[in-house]
Amino acid sequence: MIEEMEDVSTKFYKKLSNCDDIIEIRAQIGKNNFRLLGFENKGTLVILTNGFKKKDQKILKSEITLVEKRKKEYLSRGD
Repeated sequence: MIEEMEDVSTKFYKKLSNCDDIIEIRAQIGKNNFRLLGFENKGTLVILTNGFKKKDQKILKSEITLVEKRKKEYLSRGD
């Protein structure tokens, strides 16, 4: 189910600590947990760069590195 909300709980959407404004979106389908990573652009647009099935509490450094690389590529294009 998709729902539009004014304020989204940090249970589903949050900025990761110790990262360059990387955000995490959480989704659960049945017993499967998924994470989508990305960043905000100009405060109104969310760019999702990668996703994965969550198995551990910690997000792999390789996933963070991928977001940072894709963010840099996206922002280097300009408007």
